Amino acid sequence: MSDRQPDWIVVDDDPPVGGVVPALSLTPDGTVQFVNDAWLTLTGHDRATVLGEQLRAFVPDEQAGRLETALQEISADQSVACDLRIEHADRLPIHVRLSGQAERDTDGDVRRIHCQMTSRTEPRDSRGTIVEQNALLRTLLDGLPIGILAETADRTVLAVNDELLSLFDIPRDRRDMIGADCARLAAEASDEFADPPAFVAGIEARIDEGEPVIGERLERTDERVFERSYLPIELPTGSGHLWLYDDVTEEQARKADLKTYERLVDVAPVGVFRTTTDGRVLTTNQRMADILGYDGVPELLESHQALERDLYVDSRRRQTFLERLQTAGIVEDFEYEARTKDGGRRWLSMNARLLDERDDGARVITGFTWDVTDRKRHERQLMVLGRILRHNLRNALTVIEGQADLLATGSADSPEDAMEMISSHADTLLELADKERAIVRLLRGPRELGTRDLSAMAATVRDDLRAEHPEATIDLTAPESARATVCLGFEAAIRELLENAIVHSAEDDPCVSLTVRSEGDVVDIEVADTGPGLPDIERGVLRGEVDETPLYHSAGIGLFLVRQLTQASNGRIRIHDNEPRGSVVQIRVPVAGEVEE
Repeated sequence: MSDRQPDWIVVDDDPPVGGVVPALSLTPDGTVQFVNDAWLTLTGHDRATVLGEQLRAFVPDEQAGRLETALQEISADQSVACDLRIEHADRLPIHVRLSGQAERDTDGDVRRIHCQMTSRTEPRDSRGTIVEQNALLRTLLDGLPIGILAETADRTVLAVNDELLSLFDIPRDRRDMIGADCARLAAEASDEFADPPAFVAGIEARIDEGEPVIGERLERTDERVFERSYLPIELPTGSGHLWLYDDVTEEQARKADLKTYERLVDVAPVGVFRTTTDGRVLTTNQRMADILGYDGVPELLESHQALERDLYVDSRRRQTFLERLQTAGIVEDFEYEARTKDGGRRWLSMNARLLDERDDGARVITGFTWDVTDRKRHERQLMVLGRILRHNLRNALTVIEGQADLLATGSADSPEDAMEMISSHADTLLELADKERAIVRLLRGPRELGTRDLSAMAATVRDDLRAEHPEATIDLTAPESARATVCLGFEAAIRELLENAIVHSAEDDPCVSLTVRSEGDVVDIEVADTGPGLPDIERGVLRGEVDETPLYHSAGIGLFLVRQLTQASNGRIRIHDNEPRGSVVQIRVPVAGEVEE
C-alpha cells in the first residue's frame, strides 16, 4: 500500500463545519505519526508537541480503556463509531466521535491506523455554556457580602456589584457603572476617607506594584473602617485589577471589646519566657513556673528542654506557632493546651516575637504567657447552657403555640385547660429566664465564697417548698449547725434538687428526704426520693458529661445550675440509686475554712 493519506469519508451523522475533518495517523502501538491542521485547530495543540507522542496522552485517564478498545477494533477492520473525550491544550474536555481504518502491508499486518475525530459539541452548546457561566458568575458576584470592583487594563469598570455601590453610597445602577473611569471614581470617593490622598495613592501603588495585597485598613470620616484587598487579574485585553472592599467596623469593635474584656478578667501576673526555635527554654520567671505547677524556675528549666514534647499536649500546635512566627515575626493571642508538672492540663495564651538573636544556631523567641483555662471552661459551659436553654425554650413554645392554635380555631376540648396549659408553660419560660441569668452571672462573674450554715439553709429551703407544694412530704435530718464554705446563691442548688424530685415524682403525694451531715472536713447534703429515678441524660448534666457531647439536652436547666453552683463551691456531686426505688443525689462541699481541690 502507498504512504499517502487515505481519502477520508465522513461517517459522522453531523458533518463538521466546512467539511474539513480533523484527522491523524498512528502506529499500531498508538504513537502519533501525522495530524492535519483541522485536528490541531480542534485541540489547540501544536504539531511539534503531538508528533511522536502516544494518543492516550491526550485522553483523560478514565477514557484510556475506551480509546484502546476502539483502536483494537479499527485494527481488526471492525466498524467503529466511538464517543470519547480528549483534552484541549487549555485542559478543557472536548467531546468527539472517533472512527477510522487500518492500513496493512503486503503480509496483512497493520502498518498504520488512520483516524478521524469530529467534534460532538455544537456551537450553540458553547454559547449556552457561556451564557450559563456568565449567569453563575453574576449570581456569585451579587451574592457576596463584600464590595467587588473589577477594572479593565485601561482602568474602566468591567464589573461591580450592588454591595460596593452601597458601601460607597453611589446612587447608580450597577449596569450604568460599566465603562466608567475608575480613576475619576476613586478621586470622587476619596473625600469619604480620613486621608484622601493616601486612599488614591494606595490604589495607584497597588496597580504599579502588581502584587496581591490583602486586608489593607482604611479609616473613613464617618468613623467606619474598611478593609481593601487587591488582586491583579489577566484579561484578554491585558492586565486587569480586582478590588475587594469590606466594612469591618463591627468586627473591629468586637475585637477591641474582646481584648478589653480579656485584659480585665486576666488579672494574674503573666509568665515571661525566652526560648529557641529548636525547643529549648533559655530563661523564664516564677509566674511561669507557678502556672505549670513547678516549685521554681530551675525545676521548670530542667523539665523543658524539648517544648514540643514536654510542654505541648498537641505537638501540631507547636508547629503551627513556629510557622506563624517565622512568617510574620510576631504572634499574638496564640492559645494551646500545656502539660503541668502533675500530669494535668492548662490552657495558655501567649504573645511572642522572633528575635534576630541566636543561641547555638537557633533563633531566639521572647514573649509573655497567661493562663486562660477558666475562660476556656466558661466558654464551653456557656455553649452547653445555650444548647440546653434552646431545647427547653423550643419545647415550651411548641406547647404554647399548639394550645393557642386550638383556642383560635375553636378546636380545644376545654378552653380552660388550654389557657391553664399556656399559663403554666409561660411561667416555665419565666423561670428558665431567671435560672439562665443566674447561671450566666455565676459563670462570668468572680468566684465569691462565703461561710454559710447549711443546716439553716436547708430548713429555709424546705419550708419554702412545703408552702409551694403542700401535697409533698419533705423530711429533713440535719445537725444543729453545719457551717461550710460555699458560693453565693448556693441555696438554689438544694432547692433545685428538692423541687426536681417533687415535680417529677409519679406519686400524688411524693415523699422526699433531705439530709445534712458534717463529717471531718466536708459537709454532705443528700436529696433522696422514691420516684422513677433520674434519667441518664439528667445524670449526665449533673456529672458534667454534657460538657463533652454537644448532642445532649436536658429537660431541667436547673440541674445544670446545680452543677455550676457545686463547682463554684469547690464541691463534688455523686448520684446513685435509692432502695427500693428512686435516686439519691449527694453534694459534698468543704467545711468552713477548707477548700477541697
